[in-house]
Amino acid sequence: MYPSSSGAGHNPNPPRRGVNAALEPVQEWTIKEILFDGVEKRVKPDAFPDHIARMARQIDWMSLIDTDKRYDNPDLADLDDEEEYPKFEEELPTIPPEAGPWHTVAKNLHESLQQLNVLIDTIGIIRNTDYMKPLTVLDPLLIDSPTLTDFANQSKSSHWVWKRRALNEAIEVLGVSMRNRNPKEESTDEAHALRVGFFDELMALRNVWRIRKTGHRIYGDLGYHIFGMKYNSRELFEIKRRDLSVEEMNAFRGRNPLSLIQVSVPRDLMKRSNLVLKIVRDEDSGGLFGKTVEEDYEYMKVRPKEAEKVDWRRALRWAQQALVNRDVFEQLCTDASRMYNRNSVVKGNTLMHAMYDGLFLKVGELREPESDVFLARMLQQLVVTDECTRWIRPQMFVSMPLTTLPEQLDTRGSKAYTKVDIIEYARKQTRLLDKMGRIAGHYYMAQKVNAILLDFQNSSSDPSIQWRFVRTSIYSSFASVNITYRGYESLMGRHCFWVHIEHDGASVVTKEGQTIDCYRDKEFLQFMIKMQIVNANVTAATFLGKFTWHYSVITTNMNAMSDRKLPCPSALLCNEPSTKQIFMQFPVDRSPIIKMRKFPFTPEEELDEDHQFTTFEFSRLPGTTLCKKMEADAFPMQKVGSDFDQGAKYLPAENDLGNIEYKARLTNTNPARLQHLITQMKWRLREGQGEAIYELGVEDDGALTGLTDSDLEMSLATLQTMAKSLDASLTILAEREVSPKGASQRRTVAEVLVRKVPESQQFIELRLAVLGGCNVGKSTLCGVMTQGCLDDGNGKTRLNLFRFPHEVRTGKTSSVCLDVIGFDSRGKLVNYADNTLEEVVEKSTKLVTLIDLAGDAKYLKTTIHGLSAYRPHFSCLLISAETGTTAVTREHLGLLAALNIPFFVVITKKDLVDKTQLELVYENVRKLLARAGMNMSTKKIKNKRDAINAARVLSESGIIPVLSLSSVSGEGMRPFRCFLNVLSTAGTSDTRLQLADNEPLFTVEEIFTVPHVGIVVCGLLSEGRLHEGQTTLIGPFKDSSYHKAIITSIRRSRQPVRSLCAGEAASVAIRILNPDDVPLTFRRGLVMLAENATPTCCTRFTANLFLLSHCVKHLCVGFMGTVYIGSIRQTVRVVAIDNAEQAVEQLVWATVTMEFLTHPEFIREGTPLIFRQGKTKGMGEVVEILPQCQ
Repeated sequence: MYPSSSGAGHNPNPPRRGVNAALEPVQEWTIKEILFDGVEKRVKPDAFPDHIARMARQIDWMSLIDTDKRYDNPDLADLDDEEEYPKFEEELPTIPPEAGPWHTVAKNLHESLQQLNVLIDTIGIIRNTDYMKPLTVLDPLLIDSPTLTDFANQSKSSHWVWKRRALNEAIEVLGVSMRNRNPKEESTDEAHALRVGFFDELMALRNVWRIRKTGHRIYGDLGYHIFGMKYNSRELFEIKRRDLSVEEMNAFRGRNPLSLIQVSVPRDLMKRSNLVLKIVRDEDSGGLFGKTVEEDYEYMKVRPKEAEKVDWRRALRWAQQALVNRDVFEQLCTDASRMYNRNSVVKGNTLMHAMYDGLFLKVGELREPESDVFLARMLQQLVVTDECTRWIRPQMFVSMPLTTLPEQLDTRGSKAYTKVDIIEYARKQTRLLDKMGRIAGHYYMAQKVNAILLDFQNSSSDPSIQWRFVRTSIYSSFASVNITYRGYESLMGRHCFWVHIEHDGASVVTKEGQTIDCYRDKEFLQFMIKMQIVNANVTAATFLGKFTWHYSVITTNMNAMSDRKLPCPSALLCNEPSTKQIFMQFPVDRSPIIKMRKFPFTPEEELDEDHQFTTFEFSRLPGTTLCKKMEADAFPMQKVGSDFDQGAKYLPAENDLGNIEYKARLTNTNPARLQHLITQMKWRLREGQGEAIYELGVEDDGALTGLTDSDLEMSLATLQTMAKSLDASLTILAEREVSPKGASQRRTVAEVLVRKVPESQQFIELRLAVLGGCNVGKSTLCGVMTQGCLDDGNGKTRLNLFRFPHEVRTGKTSSVCLDVIGFDSRGKLVNYADNTLEEVVEKSTKLVTLIDLAGDAKYLKTTIHGLSAYRPHFSCLLISAETGTTAVTREHLGLLAALNIPFFVVITKKDLVDKTQLELVYENVRKLLARAGMNMSTKKIKNKRDAINAARVLSESGIIPVLSLSSVSGEGMRPFRCFLNVLSTAGTSDTRLQLADNEPLFTVEEIFTVPHVGIVVCGLLSEGRLHEGQTTLIGPFKDSSYHKAIITSIRRSRQPVRSLCAGEAASVAIRILNPDDVPLTFRRGLVMLAENATPTCCTRFTANLFLLSHCVKHLCVGFMGTVYIGSIRQTVRVVAIDNAEQAVEQLVWATVTMEFLTHPEFIREGTPLIFRQGKTKGMGEVVEILPQCQ
């Protein structure tokens, strides 16, 4: 057993006292039985409480109370004890108790318990008896009543009443005797008040200080140590009752507060001590210790007479503070004598501890008002922490098995450590002076770095420097420095680096994680901060050139040096046409140097004077900041031509298919020629489903020859005649001048939109899905288009599109919301601003159905169903200019690619960002579309002309238009409306005619029950034609059956129609022919077929699946997920995989057989599908309907 350290104080090696003792259990575990499997069941030996209980059973307790009765009720004494209380296994010998004080105690206790039992029984009887009246203890007994008198003589409760009265009388007699015992000492109230006041103050003193009474002396302890010995003779103070003078007695009688306690503290603590800490320099005037005069120690002199007047509360607090200061100073001096790597000097009550660079930590008991408050508090905190820490672990008794091993081989301690290892691994106490030296050094360095960073922050305006401490401790700290460029924060972000401060110096940590030690050199630290600013300038300049103006960075040299052998990072950039080079240098001590020259293509041009660098004087460049200066002169924006730009001289060659027709001129046409042109216009209108675009002044090969003003007027008149013969309308979309240089006459190219509603339709229909992440402005944009007014910035216009109260409350769309806008024959927008829904449909020749889909990730299933079931012609992918592209944006791009839906991009909230941020979002969109597996390029739509060119070839060119707008300011809304007006549905006329000739196939999306009408199904007619009165088959229901239904009415956009063509969405009222009255359950996914069709029901099908992602490496047989096939959304199980591994790997095509789990469905081969479950994502198409499951 190791010696205890409870009284060792702070001595790390206390002397060993006592002898070594080994504790062994009295009894070992014995084997009770051995089971069949060889397991031994042992009997637990008796513990210490068991031995106590065994010995207690040997005492004859009944002899202590002189009775052999175990119960108060004599009837219970006749019971068999053996039945109620079984005997112990062994008979223990009875030990007669010894005579002593416990004999009387046991007997009195027994009698008291018996009387208490009688009282409880009596109260219980009285409470349960109706004719008995309970009496309280102090109620008098009516002696006159003979019945009550007999009861009083017989009842034990009456004895309690008289005993209580006797006790009260005894208390009164004893109270009188106590008051008359010492009439001389306490004959007056003043003596009693003095005594009470003394004990009250003594109680208040005891609540704060440890006090003890030995004999007639009361003394207390000033010690502050938590662990260790208490009541040290050097730390005691004596407590006495104060003798009051006549004046003090008069004051006491006047109820003035007067202390009745007087304390006596040790003479060396009878002073007010103040421990001063400060950092001083060796070269300060007056030397290290300064000039000490007698007045500095005047406050520490002892004045006994004045000390007697001090209240004991302040006196004890001052004395303990003096004790703490004395111990701390002694500890610091002891640590200084043991530190060999630092010099320390002690003179009187002052300690000088050397730190570095002529700095000393001065500690002394002097009255100096300039003492550093932070260092004093840190010293106090360290002392309190050391006092609250037990550096030596207390000993404890533990149960250990017997062993005969020596102590060196005995490894039964914590983690099998020996005694030597435990002492070696124990936490060592650090010297107090060493810790204070590190804290003072860190404090001094932090002040120096703080002054340097404040100087940079106040002096540097470009770039802007901001800093703050991000992690601070008493020994080290980190300062984060952010370099930003005003007006370009959203584009370039912040350039960060850190300054690490310790007690022995500071270092700069770059954003790449490189650490540069600056030690304690102030100039070197300033130089490294300037280097970080220069590096940030290089990064900003190259970023602006690369991402904003599409310059290519040829090289950057961050280690370049100037002619004066100082760091001078440089960068060389070139524009995309390779016609201009820009060379930039960023010296540390001067302004940036910007040079420009023509790009030399040969070594001879390298030496030519025209290809030499021209230096720009940085101070004279327009602009106040580096970025604005380079934007003005050094980085002129380059315009790269494309097919959609106004400067292009050619268009793509004319295609025989489609709705675009090129005409060089339409002048001097004869009747035969005019009839041929009318037939040609019919073809183009048929190809465009009622819309055709004529390019006047363009050759068949796409050359822009243009027309003179007279020829253009005649061509437009001929085109008007052609359109009038077909009951079509004309709209001039744009005109552009293409006159060559030096031409005498102006030549113009005109783009004209011809629109005619097909005879089988009331209007041209276009379904547009509005897609995007959460809070990008989808519903707001739809509201602005439908309501004809701008938004207020809080989403006011979107309220009309919400379908549920929680959507209005949260502002998030959770369902598929539909609304319509229209365009008349002149291309003017028709909405609800001045029209009702019926008027919008009547006035419009082209109707655009806006399908507002949910953007929140938790409603992704609803979004997938909206894209798959409603089959939009195009999709509008919205991206917020504030957040840019997100994970939801990439998810929606994958859905559009899987379902093969053409789309364009709209950047919203344009008014909330600046130009640079908008350019950065556009660049991110371009990169996303380039690497998303689509191999598509982007084109920014800036004006109406760009919108027209992009809309007419959206589904053919492979170029994704990118528009930017604001629903609040209205900026960019005009090109967006023009884009929707020109946008036409995809597909050729042959394909549409083939679909119209097929058998009808109507897919049910929603079901309603309308009073006086019946069942109404809403959906899309994919193939064939439907008309009123037609008999169809609808199904499959859960029992795989189809039932006949008669179409009673058809409505498109609330307008009644007689028939329905392929590709049109409508609401159809039906009447079920069900002679057996079988209950039917209508659901999404039902189809309506021709009456003579052979309907099929599919429960199993084979699909080609491309697994995009999965939670594990392979997808195996038995996996269940949700499949989306058109309007069908149902859980399927993978039942077979057509490969040797019977598993599907990620990013690999595989043939998979799936099975519907709920009910059969109607599906066709070649239909695209989406497969999802949690993190599992896949896409593909149906390749075969298994015959055995039809």
